[in-house]
Amino acid sequence: MATPKALESIDPASRIILRVLEKAGGPTPSTKMARLVYLADYVYFQHYGETLSGLEYRWGDNGPDALDHAIVGRADSLARAKLLEKTSCLNASGGRMHLYRLSPSVNPPEFPAAGEMVIEDIVAQYGKLSVDDITKVSKQTAPFKDANQYDLLRMEQTAPAVRSATPDWEAHVSELGEQGTVSLEELVEEYGLA
Repeated sequence: MATPKALESIDPASRIILRVLEKAGGPTPSTKMARLVYLADYVYFQHYGETLSGLEYRWGDNGPDALDHAIVGRADSLARAKLLEKTSCLNASGGRMHLYRLSPSVNPPEFPAAGEMVIEDIVAQYGKLSVDDITKVSKQTAPFKDANQYDLLRMEQTAPAVRSATPDWEAHVSELGEQGTVSLEELVEEYGLA
């Protein structure tokens, strides 16, 4: 069993792998695990201007990939340290597929609340997708679409994650027009705020 102190000292990339696999619950193919980590990094970057993992990504034939296959490399290291369980099986094309799951005795340290929300949301939205489908989703992200083959992905090119749809914005503007606006001075006077 891993000691809590040993878990606290792991790097952010290893930590996000543990958290993603904990949220995923069952055996997760290496490609899906890598895509879930990428998507969590992508969404977190949109909000906070940095990734949770600290990894850099490049354009790969099969979608976004951490430099030097760092996600799978770290997962293998975590498996050797008995923090993850790694199994292999045949995939549909007859090749080997590696599956990872959190070891039962491991309770990985959490990220701050914003990071945890992003990880939980990404796994909830995309964790049930097939490897092919989650790969398609990851290839639709702005950094991947805007990159040339084998280039580093530039996360700073991402648009803000939170956008209002045009009908929502129009409804909001209409509501403001009907209700009018209130100045700060009016609120202070009306509610006796100091």
